[in-house]
Amino acid sequence: MNQVLKNIRRIHGITLAELAERMGHQKSYLSKIETGMQKPTRELLIKYSEVFHLRLSFLEFFGRESAPRNWEDVDRFEQDKQIFENLISQIEKRKNKKRSINLD
Repeated sequence: MNQVLKNIRRIHGITLAELAERMGHQKSYLSKIETGMQKPTRELLIKYSEVFHLRLSFLEFFGRESAPRNWEDVDRFEQDKQIFENLISQIEKRKNKKRSINLD
């Protein structure tokens, strides 16, 4: 869950300080969430969903203690699967772009 929240923030190009200000939380608290030192509350997930325009069910899905083994087990999350795949694709594109810049 912590990596998902961190990646969502990074994809949107928002610093931890900016997110803290938008959400009305301390930067240190959000840092603990992103590093996995603290679990996010449902209220915090609601704020994330509002800030990043995501469905709460998408965030809750990744916060489950026992995630399903495959996507077929969670047909109702098909739209969320597409959102997540798009996020992963964007992350990979940014990583590849950084790598190509470093190689030049």
